Amino acid sequence: MIRYFTLAAASLLALLPSVGFGHFLYIVPKEKEIQVIFSDSLEPDENVPIEKIAKFGLMQFENGKSVAVALKKKEHHLSAEPTAPGILHGSVTYGVLKRGEGKPFLLQYHAKAIIGKQKPAIGKSVPVEINWMRDKSGSQLQFLAAGEPVKGVEITVKHSGDKSDKFTTDDKGYTPVFAATGMIAAWGKVSTAKTGELEGMKYEEQRDYATLVVNTEDSVVKTKLNSYPALPKGVSSLGACTLDGYIYVYGGHCSKAHTYSKDTTLGTFHRLKLDGGQNWEKLAEGPHLQGLALVAHSGKIYRIAGTQPRNAEGEKTDMYSVDSFASYDPETGKWTDLPSLPAGRSSHDAVVVGDTLYVVGGWQMNGKDAKSTWHNTYLTINLNAQEMKWESHSQPFVLRALIAATHESKIFVLGGMDAEGGLKRTVNVLDTKTKSWSTSTDLPTGTMSGFSSAALSLDGKLYVSPADGTLYEFTKEEKWKQLTDLHHTRIVHRLVPGKAKEMIFLGGASRNGPVAEVESYVVK
Repeated sequence: MIRYFTLAAASLLALLPSVGFGHFLYIVPKEKEIQVIFSDSLEPDENVPIEKIAKFGLMQFENGKSVAVALKKKEHHLSAEPTAPGILHGSVTYGVLKRGEGKPFLLQYHAKAIIGKQKPAIGKSVPVEINWMRDKSGSQLQFLAAGEPVKGVEITVKHSGDKSDKFTTDDKGYTPVFAATGMIAAWGKVSTAKTGELEGMKYEEQRDYATLVVNTEDSVVKTKLNSYPALPKGVSSLGACTLDGYIYVYGGHCSKAHTYSKDTTLGTFHRLKLDGGQNWEKLAEGPHLQGLALVAHSGKIYRIAGTQPRNAEGEKTDMYSVDSFASYDPETGKWTDLPSLPAGRSSHDAVVVGDTLYVVGGWQMNGKDAKSTWHNTYLTINLNAQEMKWESHSQPFVLRALIAATHESKIFVLGGMDAEGGLKRTVNVLDTKTKSWSTSTDLPTGTMSGFSSAALSLDGKLYVSPADGTLYEFTKEEKWKQLTDLHHTRIVHRLVPGKAKEMIFLGGASRNGPVAEVESYVVK
């Protein structure tokens, strides 16, 4: 819960000039302490008595919860012991102020600091906040009120010494991407027509200021770019796998998010040699598909279902999930049709355990004039059987936009979206020996966590790459451990094994559109 405090109204009038000249409440992470200050820079102002902010309540937000952090009074700032990476935040009701002939207003400050890698927004529990995101192209801020984006907010950013920039947020609350290094401070406000009284002083407006302090260099990116050639085209919602020293990628969505037509979905098929490959080799194409699965087994590639837009550009979106199932033989360079799935399926995933192919989750899109059907079963088929036949089995969830990976003879089904549009961080686990389902530790919290992450089992360990641009390892204690950050925050991407203990990040959607650049990471 956010703590609100008030200062004596009599003292506020004396402080009014400081407010006018750009003093703001900041939480500033230092090497030996956390400082809470009221200043026009990121250093305590010796002219500002500590009483101005003495009753500020500092909180640390991690894993969806806020916990109080003890503060000590210093001469010109409040001090806390250094904390683990995460989000620090807090609020203070400053009081009622009046400037000249203007309306009296209630002034509130909501301070935030991000320590370490970029973090998800706190959400509905805070009145206003500024969140920070970063990828290879630079930094970007988002202004939120009770977890919802706010358009038209002017955000001032101070960085690189005394340099400052002003940005106005778009309809999703975002600023443009900007270049900044080192520590940055940002602030913005929303004003609301609201009447009330505080300590005998009436007001006609409420002003909520959000501030943010973050070191843009705290989050050290350890993945490698350009170890492999970029994909022929930026693409998300693709199929990918590795087989016999090659990476294979199929289809996907190549346009901006939520824009679909016959031209936005690919039927291309390429491969790249892992050891020294310089160019993506074009292979036999197939149906235009996105939201498909691609797996490898016993020298062949298997393509499982997916979605096809059947509308032309500019027409109403008309999406169909297909039931196609096919194999590709690298020796002949040809696709072979196999027994169709019992029904169309997309936004699902597939893995192979032994000789059995498992298909989990997903839905069946039935075109623009019909409702989609959500699947409550998973499918299996023996890839070595002389007569292949699909079998249906009950699954304890109804989800799409999930991801699956094998781990210790089990299938981990991570996250997903339900029929009401809710995102789930649940990890469902299928024991392929007993055919029983259980649950494990939820995915880490984060922006869009649970929606179309990428996952991989490598060298006996399970890894997941969600939308917040972080790579996590699933530990023996069944906890998610942060490993590293990506250059690109990707979603609806793929993670495949490379050479030795290497993993490769392919495709995905980002704030700047589909990603073509390939990243790699070697596990220690």
